[in-house]
This record gives sequence, structure tokens and C-alpha cells, in this order.
Amino acid sequence: KQLDLIFNSYQEAHFLSAGRKTRSDESWAEMKKTLIAGEADLFVMKKKNTPISYLFCRNYDRVATSWSQVNIEEFEKEYHPRHLLEWHAINYYKKKKYKFYDVGFRLFDYENYKFSEKYKTISEFKEKYGANIFPIAQFQANI
Repeated sequence: KQLDLIFNSYQEAHFLSAGRKTRSDESWAEMKKTLIAGEADLFVMKKKNTPISYLFCRNYDRVATSWSQVNIEEFEKEYHPRHLLEWHAINYYKKKKYKFYDVGFRLFDYENYKFSEKYKTISEFKEKYGANIFPIAQFQANI
């Protein structure tokens, strides 16, 4: 019951932050299923019992991946909760002797696409804490 309440507030925060549904119902169900199975963790930062940030991490074989994160906008500028919550997750997995924690890829501006300042600062945060830089290939199929 507690998991349902927390997970539903996390899902609602995503909707409010994006102003739209951010993923399919099947995807949300799969995320919840992995939490129940112990294959994921949902970190929640609160201010006076009010959730202000959520971080969902998948884990497998002592490797954790930062998968999905959302902040409650009104607290973002004052507390920078994403950075603090990410730091807590890193420490949590370090204490559990995890081999690797993947915070996601580093964003660079290129010719045809400019990232927002928000995404640039998130990327800079990742790099500050020892993130390695690897090339990544992406493609889009126009079907």
C-alpha cells in the first residue's frame, strides 16, 4: 500500500513536470514490477514530509542505472534536489558494494541541436563525479 502511494505520487510528478503523459501505462507497470521484485530502487527526497524529488534506478548484478528522475518545480531552484538525490543514490550503492553506477550520458551541443541550460548543468554534474566519456551512436527510423 505504501509503495502504491509513493509510486503514484512519482508518476503524478512526472505528469505535472512534463505537462503530459511521459511514458506508456505498460512502462509504468514494468517499473513498479521491478521495484516489487527488488530489481529497482525509488529514492524520494522530502521537505517537511512533502516529496520534492524522485529518482528511479534499475539494478542488476551489482550495477545500478539512473533511469528516470523528476523534481517538483517549485523546489528546484532553491534546493537543486536532483544533484543531492543523485549523490545519495551514489553513496547508497557504494555502501552496498555495487561495481558501477550509471548516471546516464553526457550531453554536448552539436550543429543541429542545442540543449537547454538545465540539461547542460545536469551533464556537468555527471562529469564532476568521475563520469567517463564514451561515444554513443543513435539513429531514428522514419517508418
